[in-house]
Amino acid sequence: MDTLQCVMVLAKLERFNWEVSLRLEIGETYNKLVVQYGLQRVQQRRDRTSVFEQYTIFVDQRATVQKFLEEAGIPTAFHYPIPMNHQPAYQHLCCPDLCQSLCATHPYSRACR
Repeated sequence: MDTLQCVMVLAKLERFNWEVSLRLEIGETYNKLVVQYGLQRVQQRRDRTSVFEQYTIFVDQRATVQKFLEEAGIPTAFHYPIPMNHQPAYQHLCCPDLCQSLCATHPYSRACR
């Protein structure tokens, strides 16, 4: 790490606990809204803490939801528009029979198609 990077990190450390607390508060608000609107999301484990670097939800009408969120000032991104096991870099690592079996039983199987 060079001197400039070190200065930046040290400056951020002063606000670290505040930022984590704020992220937790925002994440809890999102959790409540997701339940209120009947959406599915990645579940946080009870024995872990997430600082919500990203907040993942599962929706069928992605473009519509993305437009709605962006109009409300909430940035969005599709991190994996193609499932990982369908990515060219990973296909050789995956057994097609296993992938199809998992996709048939997984609650988000539409993502496997």
